[in-house]
Amino acid sequence: MERKLSSIATIAALSAVLFSLWKNYGLFITVKRALFAYLVFYGIAALSVMIYKAGINNEEIDTEQSKEETVSNIGN
Repeated sequence: MERKLSSIATIAALSAVLFSLWKNYGLFITVKRALFAYLVFYGIAALSVMIYKAGINNEEIDTEQSKEETVSNIGN
């Protein structure tokens, strides 16, 4: 998952560089845009991964609780 995250951020930075070169911006602006694009996309993707993993953990907890309730109901 981390590899995909890094790839997405790198593609965003590369596209920012290509766009800046196409528009004839200066070197400083190009580097600044690439860094900004990389950090923003990396942050958004990392946040998405954390939300996804939290959802999986909550689903596992709910499944375990329902199994325990079923076992306790059978015992009564």
